[in-house]
Amino acid sequence: MDPGELFYNMDPASVHSLSGVVLAREIRQVLDKDPLYYTLLQTVRAWVRARSINSFIYGFPPSVAWTIMVAYICKRISDGFDPLTCVCETGTHPGSGTNRQQHSITCMLLRFFCVFSSWDWPRPVLLTPVRDILNLSVRAWKWQENRSKDVALMPVISPAFPNKNTTFSVREATKNIAIRELQRGRDILRNMFSTVECL
Repeated sequence: MDPGELFYNMDPASVHSLSGVVLAREIRQVLDKDPLYYTLLQTVRAWVRARSINSFIYGFPPSVAWTIMVAYICKRISDGFDPLTCVCETGTHPGSGTNRQQHSITCMLLRFFCVFSSWDWPRPVLLTPVRDILNLSVRAWKWQENRSKDVALMPVISPAFPNKNTTFSVREATKNIAIRELQRGRDILRNMFSTVECL
């Protein structure tokens, strides 16, 4: 349903409550295209917890932001914008040849690390275009209005109206820590594959 019809005449509290349901639906539409996408999400969530960069209370991207970032990678792969070139065809990965699922997940995880370790922050991560609907009581997040503010250091924008910056709690120090962890993950996997460049 069109957001203009769905949220028509709703008060802001109701719009924000219902937008959570719409957000979950938008992400599921991406992840449902391949069962491996859910495995990638579980892997990234486990990595985020293990590296202690999962608490928005301490200024790190929250769980929903990491989920949107995973969905962004999956969508690019599904849409053919980011063809998944396998980096372990020669058998250097211990799972290749015997466990195709592990083989594919590791390659997708490397793509995740490669993309976001070199992301041009504060350029926002957008799963869908931001859409503003003028006749509603709630406005969507706008890059032009937030690019110079501290709340837009590492923007990951929710795909459902009203689009919001899910990483508003991120600060310069925590952003740098998260980027270092992404680079660390990238380097570990690249060394496993003896891969010189990110694909």
